[in-house]
Amino acid sequence: MFKVYLIARNSFEEMVRQPLYVVIFYVMGLLITLSPLYTLFVFYETHRLLLEMGMTTIMLTGIMTVSFSASHTLTSEIHKKTILVLATKPVNRFQLLLGKYLGIVFCGFIMVLFHYILLVYVIRMGAIETSAFKIDWPVLVSLLFIFFGSNFYGFFQNYFSNKNFCSSAVYATIFFSLLSFFIIGIWDKEWHLSGYWMRFNPEFLKGVVLIFCSLLVISSISLSLSPFVSRNANLFITFCLFAVGLFSDQLVLSGSGEGTIFGLFLNVIPNFHVFQMSDAIIFDRIIPMSYMYSGVTYALMYLVGVFTIGYVFFDRKELA
Repeated sequence: MFKVYLIARNSFEEMVRQPLYVVIFYVMGLLITLSPLYTLFVFYETHRLLLEMGMTTIMLTGIMTVSFSASHTLTSEIHKKTILVLATKPVNRFQLLLGKYLGIVFCGFIMVLFHYILLVYVIRMGAIETSAFKIDWPVLVSLLFIFFGSNFYGFFQNYFSNKNFCSSAVYATIFFSLLSFFIIGIWDKEWHLSGYWMRFNPEFLKGVVLIFCSLLVISSISLSLSPFVSRNANLFITFCLFAVGLFSDQLVLSGSGEGTIFGLFLNVIPNFHVFQMSDAIIFDRIIPMSYMYSGVTYALMYLVGVFTIGYVFFDRKELA
């Protein structure tokens, strides 16, 4: 397992150093942070709109992150022939594939975690609906500290210690986000002691957990395809599967392609609508734990099946 850990850590660090990862990390986080500005003219529905936009952004960003990571990690090593160096090491192909997968999943995890924290801040801060709106100073200070503090830390590490700016900034962002997340809950909008987290909606967290389960599935598909197709083809196939899987419930119920190859295809691809719980959260419905168990089990069983098939084909592939 130590070999798997080393491969996973190296894969994770390699992806976090990519400028594209950092661009997605911060730009999408900034879009979530500024989302209250988009809801200024939606009277009395801002809370629902913020949740809908935020949950959708988290899911799409996570899918995009793991898809880019999975389509890049093995494909680039095969094309550059660096994978032959790993083949000479005492590492079998299962350990290599598992390590790459865990590294990709952790890339998606910190992306979802950061954007989830930002969305919690945005929901707490709310939108400017009336003149009685009060600025949430603890949240505002925390957001400024996260964005500017982490980038200053990345610059400091790059300039004085010659460390990678991208990875240093991302690590600092996660640390500052988690630190501020637990600290600001003891204050209200005007720095008075308050038990904000005691009133936190747990259904929101359940929805994000299910979104992460969708990343487990899509990353296993993309990684299984990466040794056999180009990066662009991998991304195209992955996003097509995600789009069709998101609406597979409606397509099956409407009888589309029933009794045909397309109908069989709809029953085989993953149903990503299972992991989209924004409607339930918006309308304050409780997500039963039985549904959580079935959703997590569905994701784990699907990724194990896809990973097993991907490993069988990867084990027979000629790398030289």
